[in-house]
Amino acid sequence: MAITFINEAGILPVRNFRYGYHELAHNISRELMAATILVSNDPCAYCPMGCGKYTRVEDEKYKGEGAGPEYETLAMLGANLEMFNLKAVAKVNYMANELELDTIELGGTIGLLFELYER
Repeated sequence: MAITFINEAGILPVRNFRYGYHELAHNISRELMAATILVSNDPCAYCPMGCGKYTRVEDEKYKGEGAGPEYETLAMLGANLEMFNLKAVAKVNYMANELELDTIELGGTIGLLFELYER
């Protein structure tokens, strides 16, 4: 629910935190994830939030599965970079996990590079 709620509140990080809302945010929402790529919930032990997810993406060019994406990944690699394609964000999430990269920092770094290039 976080993406939808936070977007409606106007505080979703979009374009390196320059905007707080985007009309395509529903394309990376938990609701869409539950209907398309979610395999199971995978909460941390004793966590009251239970935000952990296990997902699977299968299409003609790519097959992958793994932990996430969670809210932070959807926000930083999705909305922050204006990548409103749930499967694409999940694929980048899997690759970052394989490389042991933090998806929050990765999205922030790429967002900064995009902004610097623009300017």
